[in-house]
Formats: sequence, C-alpha cells, structure tokens
Amino acid sequence: MFHEAIQLGPFLIKYGWIAISYSFFCAFVLMKVITSTYESKGQEVIDLFFNGLLLFFFLFKFSILIKDPSMISYNPYGLIFFHGGLLGFFIGGTVAILYIIWSVHKRNLPIKETAFLISVGCLSALVSYSIQHYWLFT
Repeated sequence: MFHEAIQLGPFLIKYGWIAISYSFFCAFVLMKVITSTYESKGQEVIDLFFNGLLLFFFLFKFSILIKDPSMISYNPYGLIFFHGGLLGFFIGGTVAILYIIWSVHKRNLPIKETAFLISVGCLSALVSYSIQHYWLFT
C-alpha cells in the first residue's frame, strides 16, 4: 500500500517535500559542477540563488499573517501548518526576484553568467521534481 508520507520518529514527512528537497539538491550539484568551469564568482551566484529560495520560502510560509493576522490569537499553531496560498506565492516570488536583482547589482556580478546559472538551477530543479513527481505519484 502506498502512503503519502514517511514517519521518522515523531515527524511525518510528505513525499512531496522529500522530492522538492532532492530536486534542489540536484540543482545545487549541477550549479556547482558548472561553476567549477568558471573562474569568476560562481559560488556567490549559488549562494545568492539559495538565499533567494530561502527568502521565498519564509515569505510564502508566513504571509498568512497578511491575510489573517488574527490567526495568531486563536490558532498559533496554524503558522506551522498553513501557508500563504497564492498571495504568499506572489509576495515571496516578487521579493526573492527583487532581492536577487538588487544583490547582483550591489555585488557587481556578471549578468550573463548569473542569469545562466540561475536559469540552469531553476530548470534542473523543475525537471528533477517533475521526474520524481511522475515516478512517485503514478
């Protein structure tokens, strides 16, 4: 029988989150392999990419406070279990993209190399997740 999650002690981890984590790991490895051929600031671009992802995640997760700020008083554990929905997705994505653009400008990173590495990271994560999602749920 196929279950939607795996239980590790008291933790219940959904297979979708494992697939997302693995796809970002694959993106990191591919970006690291590609940056080994460059002699410029490849590691800074990788750090920038994953800082943007972390910023997106936190804004997506906690943007429910914008939609329903009274939730803290009647259901404080809801911050852990709920996310911001479509509004949170757009807020997180917009702020993460603006952060990346601002950081590229501030650090004087080469725009072509940065755009290439970020697009390779995004595409490899998307392809890896799509393959895993197809394999897990069909």
